[in-house]
Amino acid sequence: MSEFTYKAPNADGFLNGLIATLNAKGFDKIANVLVGSKCKITFTDRWSTKDGGSLFGAFSTTLELEIPANKYQDAEKLPDEQKEIIKKLSCELLHPKTTGLEITNVTYTVLISDDNPLTPEPYRSKNVQYDPTTECARSLLYTLENALRYFVATKINENQAVAVIDSDFIKDWEHAKHKEALPPRKPLDSNIIFYSSFEQLRRIITQNNNWDKIFKTYFGRQTSVISRLNELDEIRDTLAHNRIISQFDYNSFKSLFDVIMGCIEG
Repeated sequence: MSEFTYKAPNADGFLNGLIATLNAKGFDKIANVLVGSKCKITFTDRWSTKDGGSLFGAFSTTLELEIPANKYQDAEKLPDEQKEIIKKLSCELLHPKTTGLEITNVTYTVLISDDNPLTPEPYRSKNVQYDPTTECARSLLYTLENALRYFVATKINENQAVAVIDSDFIKDWEHAKHKEALPPRKPLDSNIIFYSSFEQLRRIITQNNNWDKIFKTYFGRQTSVISRLNELDEIRDTLAHNRIISQFDYNSFKSLFDVIMGCIEG
């Protein structure tokens, strides 16, 4: 046992070697399933002979294969004999007589990364009515609110010398961000204005000093933008409380959406 290194090889190099070996032996379809995957080689101090291995003194080792989402079903559908081929070749490639690591188990999971995120499937209840128009309106609302936050943040930053923001707003945002940052949660937005409410954004934009020196150029008449934002807020309330909106409200919301987005992105 003292001759064993008990050290796992570099995971990326090992997987590349496994894919190359599969191709060389004519198992190209199996190899293709593993292309783009990641792997981990993990072991404990449990003897491999207790998990079906044959090498005395070797540790039981697991090869964890993380498969790209678009290939995961193919990996799951591999016949047992093909999975056994992966296991057998992996074990040989690991050189158990040198490393003292004998692969006794191979697992398959979905690779999750920034380039390959899981897309959550929406849950549908038979007791809840789903309305495509309302779903579309929610998407517009998400876009509008966050575009408006970004616009306000940018213009306030460009005009710090003259911009006026209620100190209570800032306290609210800092409190909300701090609360969201408490473990195990993690905030995704760094700019605290993204913790603002729609009403706070409306008041920042229409505050007389901010309006005259910053926002009038983009929105035109103050009374008109106040009216539009108030109307948006009324429909927003319906969406925020997950109620279905009428076609009339949707048409009104879409018209207002187009006008406001034209002002801030035009």
